[in-house]
Amino acid sequence: MDGLGHRLKGQVYGIKVATAWETIVLPPDLQSEGIEPDFGEPGNGRNEPNDHTLFRDRAGMWRLWACVRLTSVGRVLCQWQSPSLASREWTRCPGIIRCDRKAGESNVEWKGQEFIQSPYVVQANDQYYMYYGGYDTGYDRNGIPTDNYDQQEKQLCLMTSKDGVTWHRHQNGDGSSRVFWGPGAVRDPVIVKLGSRWYAYYSGHHDQNRNRAGIYVRYSDDLMQWSEWHLAHYDPQLLANGRPCIHESPFVVEKSGLYYLLRNPGIHGGTHVFVSDDPLDFGIGTEACNSRFVAHLPDVIAPELIQDSDGTTYITRINSPDGYRIQIARLQWNEL
Repeated sequence: MDGLGHRLKGQVYGIKVATAWETIVLPPDLQSEGIEPDFGEPGNGRNEPNDHTLFRDRAGMWRLWACVRLTSVGRVLCQWQSPSLASREWTRCPGIIRCDRKAGESNVEWKGQEFIQSPYVVQANDQYYMYYGGYDTGYDRNGIPTDNYDQQEKQLCLMTSKDGVTWHRHQNGDGSSRVFWGPGAVRDPVIVKLGSRWYAYYSGHHDQNRNRAGIYVRYSDDLMQWSEWHLAHYDPQLLANGRPCIHESPFVVEKSGLYYLLRNPGIHGGTHVFVSDDPLDFGIGTEACNSRFVAHLPDVIAPELIQDSDGTTYITRINSPDGYRIQIARLQWNEL
C-alpha cells in the first residue's frame, strides 16, 4: 500500500463502519397503492427496499427514494422523509412511481415484471435531477427493434424537480425519458461532480455478453448530454464457478485529490473499495485491480455515502441479519 500511495502522489485512505447500524427504512406496505407483496428471489422476502438515494429538498427536508422489488407488479420507486439525517425519524410518503411505457420504459418485461429502479438524485442548475434505470428500451445495441430480452439494451432515464418534492419526467424529441442506453444492463447509477465535470458511473456489460461486465462511466458538462461509455473497472476475479461476472452498485467519491470506487461483487460479497487518481480508471484486470484495492466491507451491500450538515459522513446498506431494509451508520476514513 505504501507503494500505491507513492505512485498516486497523495495520501491514500481506507474506510470502515464506525458505529452500530440503525434501521431507517423497513419493507413498505404498498396495499394502499393497490400493490400486493410477492415472494421469491432474489432476497426471498417481499417488498424489499433496494438501491436508494438520499438528499435534502429545497425546504431542507431529508428525502430517501428507493427501488422496492418483489411486489405484485415488479419494481417500483418509493419515498421516505425525515427532518434530520441524524434523528432516524423516517416516514414513508404517500404515492409511488411506476414505469411509464409511453416514455419508453420497461418495454420488454423480465419474468412478467415491470422495472423502474436504482434512483440517484443530484442538485444543480437550480433544480434536482433524478436519474434511474428505465430498463428495456425495445432496441438492440445497433438500434434495431427486438423483443429478445437478452439482446435488449437497457437505459438510464431522468426526472427533474424544482423543489425536490414534485417530479416530472424528462422528455426527448421522441417523448421518451431516456438519457442514454447501453452497454447492457445500465443500472445502479451514481452521478458525481469531479472538478468541473459530471460523471455517471453504472453497472452494465458489453458485446451482449454478461461475462464482459464491469463498471462503466460517461461524463457531461450539463447533466443532459453525455459522452460515449468507457469501461472504468473490471475485475476478472469476480468470475467464479462458471457464473457470469457481477459488478453492482458503484459509488464514487473524491477525498484529498484521489477518487474512491465502492462496488459489490454480488449479494454475498460485501463491498470492495478501490482508489485511483484518474476518475476514468479504477483498474481493469487482476493486477490493476489488486494494486488499487484499499478496503473490504464484508457486511455492506449497495452503499451510499452521505455527508450531514455538520460534516459527519454516513454510509448506508440494504442488508441486515433480519432481511432487506435500509440501515445507516457513521463512516470513518483511515490513513493507510
